[in-house]
Formats: sequence, C-alpha cells, structure tokens
Amino acid sequence: ITGIDQLIQTNETGLLTALGDKEILQQHWEDLLTQPELAKKLANNARTYVNKHYSANRMAAEYYQLFKQLLN
Repeated sequence: ITGIDQLIQTNETGLLTALGDKEILQQHWEDLLTQPELAKKLANNARTYVNKHYSANRMAAEYYQLFKQLLN
C-alpha cells in the first residue's frame, strides 16, 4: 500500500513485509497470533501515533494556530 511505510514503524507501530515475501508475512502473522503482548503493544502504539499525527483534534489545533497567526 502506497505510503504505508510512513505510518508503520517496524516493531513499533506494526510489522512491514516486502511485497511478495510470503515467508516473512507468514512469520509476522504467526508472531501476532502467538504473542498477544506484541500484538497489543503494536496496536496501542499505532493508535497513539495516529491520534497524535492524524486526529481531528490535531488538525483543528493547527488550523487554530494558523488563523491566530493570520489575524495578528
């Protein structure tokens, strides 16, 4: 998926696999299924990252700052 490598940081917010690398993809799935703490860590980190960088609140705060600067 184009741009996914900008959202996912390997072993922090997810697991990336090179296109067509079925063995590594299978290993990642097995890791997530057999290591629930790893899956939970990745999910929590990903949620935090997206909320911080792509949330509506963040965007609203940036627009607020922009308009504040324009009006001063």
